[in-house]
Amino acid sequence: MDHDNSSQYMEGSKKRKHLSPIDVFQGIIQGHLETLDQEIKDLEKRRDALLEVTKVIDTSVIPDPITLNIGGIKYQTTKATLTKIPNSFFDLMLSGEIDIKPMTNKPNTYFIDR
Repeated sequence: MDHDNSSQYMEGSKKRKHLSPIDVFQGIIQGHLETLDQEIKDLEKRRDALLEVTKVIDTSVIPDPITLNIGGIKYQTTKATLTKIPNSFFDLMLSGEIDIKPMTNKPNTYFIDR
């Protein structure tokens, strides 16, 4: 080691020796928090991937035409029309991200209360 590196090493060693138990504990906690943050990011990526798969399955299972009963007036349309705008109410509804189910005994008919 040259003189500069050895003096930096000595200073670093001295700093490590002077760490209080609280500083050591904070370092351990910080390391755990960073690990948990990474795990959360990984889980969010997995959740998003699963939501995409669910969305594809849900929209492919629902056949056309879709009937919307809006305040007693019935409208018929297609999944493609309703899901044209990503993250819109109907896109989320048909993807399963919003818990709205078809009317009982009337498949592909959704009641929307005005």
